[in-house]
Amino acid sequence: MTTSDKTTISDQTPQQVLWTLEGLLELFDPQPDGQNRFIAQTGLAGADDRQVVEGTQVLAQAIVAVARRFSDKSVRSAYAVFARVVLVGPPVELDIDVVSEGRSTATAVVTASQNGKRCITITVLADVPSGDVIRHQLPKADVVAPADAQPGIMAMTGRQVRLVDVVDVNSPDEVGPPELFAWLHYDPIPARDDLAKALIAYFTGHLGISTTMRAHAGIGTAQAHLTVSTAPMTVSVSFHEPVQWQGWLLYGHESTQVGAGMSHVRGTVHTEEGELLASFTQDGLIRPLRTTDTGIKEQSRL
Repeated sequence: MTTSDKTTISDQTPQQVLWTLEGLLELFDPQPDGQNRFIAQTGLAGADDRQVVEGTQVLAQAIVAVARRFSDKSVRSAYAVFARVVLVGPPVELDIDVVSEGRSTATAVVTASQNGKRCITITVLADVPSGDVIRHQLPKADVVAPADAQPGIMAMTGRQVRLVDVVDVNSPDEVGPPELFAWLHYDPIPARDDLAKALIAYFTGHLGISTTMRAHAGIGTAQAHLTVSTAPMTVSVSFHEPVQWQGWLLYGHESTQVGAGMSHVRGTVHTEEGELLASFTQDGLIRPLRTTDTGIKEQSRL
């Protein structure tokens, strides 16, 4: 669950795993297994042999599952706590506990389990959107256009990533303010509302820890799982209806605090034209690597 989990660069060797956007969208679509139960696949191991499934992948799958359960409503927000790792391999069981289901709103708690163990909980709010009483939004940050941004890592077939004022997002030598902006371009853009929201949610966990580390010289996510323990522990995302776009999306990240082993990041997702589609937060673990009890392989660590 680091910034480079499972994502690949364009010049990969035949031995590396090729992730595609179309394959990712298929992965986001779990299959029903009863009234309030879905089965989700984990996908493939990353190019670096990491065996840990990104938490936001399961978050995306839960968003789609709840959208299918509440078919007359639209997913408005989701809050995920990543309590235990999900490993590549056995499927994930998504059990939906419906807390309430009314005419205007519905709430459910999704429990994601693997091999009989609960790993992630996601609380989801769905509603029936209404007309405006009042409206305002946070404006898009004044940053360079995608064409002038730095081509980033984490590209896959169907997805481009460009970073603003950052060359190597993982480097401990790239120091700047605790903020990070990334342009993303998807092709194809999902026509389904639930898949579009799942896709937006998926990237919310990728750059939060890098954003926090950027303000501190000598530490970067290149050291994750080697000299420092890092992991997204919670992600929340709120969707501001309607969630539709063409062209590029701008993910803005701001680390508001780090200390006592945890960091907090808040973020926004704007269209290239300036419409705010979603807001998100992340609580991330940043702690010294254990020097004892290190029996867990690096590929399977948080």
